[in-house]
Amino acid sequence: ISFILATGGRGFNPEKNLLALGKLQSAKGAKVKMYIFVKGPFRDETKIEVESVEPENVLQVKLGERDTLGDGALVRYLLEIYIPSGQSPINRQGGEQGKLGKIVFRTTHPEAKEVRLFVQFAIE
Repeated sequence: ISFILATGGRGFNPEKNLLALGKLQSAKGAKVKMYIFVKGPFRDETKIEVESVEPENVLQVKLGERDTLGDGALVRYLLEIYIPSGQSPINRQGGEQGKLGKIVFRTTHPEAKEVRLFVQFAIE
């Protein structure tokens, strides 16, 4: 199970499952599209759903329907992450500046029952 950045965001570190949004203006908010890919022998049986979002009042997540690519060799989900405009200032840049945002996915994969995506951002 892996994540790929499609649009938006400043960068994605796949080794840490860390999406960096940077400093955001409250009046603008943010919208990012990513894909979740499932490969390997359990791809057809694996289902994914959002278990939790932190901070839930700031980060909003929409997980799309699954589709298959490459004659069924790969399963893909569209993941949309939003920070609506008008949010109060918050620092989720990690370390001493404030803990990272976090999206936890529950899966039916036998070896990866839970997958986490960390979101680094600040709203000014």
